Amino acid sequence: MTKGTPGGILGVMTRIRKTLENLGSLLEGLYFIGGLLLAKWSPMLMAAGYWIEEALTLGATVAALLYIRQRYGRRIFLGRFLFIYGFFFFVHTVFFLILAGITAKEDRASEALFEAFFRLLLGSGFRLPEVIRGEILLTTLIIAGTVSYTMFFRLRGAAGDASVLINRSFSAVIASHFLIIFGTGAILLTGAPSALAVALVVVKVLIDMSGFADRGSPIVSREETEG
Repeated sequence: MTKGTPGGILGVMTRIRKTLENLGSLLEGLYFIGGLLLAKWSPMLMAAGYWIEEALTLGATVAALLYIRQRYGRRIFLGRFLFIYGFFFFVHTVFFLILAGITAKEDRASEALFEAFFRLLLGSGFRLPEVIRGEILLTTLIIAGTVSYTMFFRLRGAAGDASVLINRSFSAVIASHFLIIFGTGAILLTGAPSALAVALVVVKVLIDMSGFADRGSPIVSREETEG
């Protein structure tokens, strides 16, 4: 056995773990690409899917943090996470609704999404228009599966460290999703082919696969969790 063998094996195992953790993002991306190219989706349906992912990631991360507190008895910085993630989620939602409102006249999916959220804001209840109901329900089901799968691996990788879980959940979602919403807006507002949205999905998947989440700006430092 050579001297470098243990380090080499550890590196291979780390790459395998990261690949498995990001498999959910890859499968999700393939689903969106299929919708855009085969089902001729509007880019807004793709953007809505990533908004749903952001919402479900918020809930899944909170559940995972509560598990860490119960299992390991460690600080989980829940208030800080909810404030920062919630702020960016709110801003993302505002941009999403503005884009849907601006493009509603030219895009049926935008019109339907704007109508659904507008009814909710007026207190009339949330009801998906029939024109997008099937796509949104299927998308929600698939993303719930991929988010659960990804969170399982993040929780294992965190090994009871809330900072690792928080920083990965935040960095993996926020940066790439703002790219998605602005890219979708550029496609719809310029009249570019909807198929160009495939490039946004590919970039998002590549960001996830690159390990960007491990290098993102931390909300919670490792020193805080160890202190």
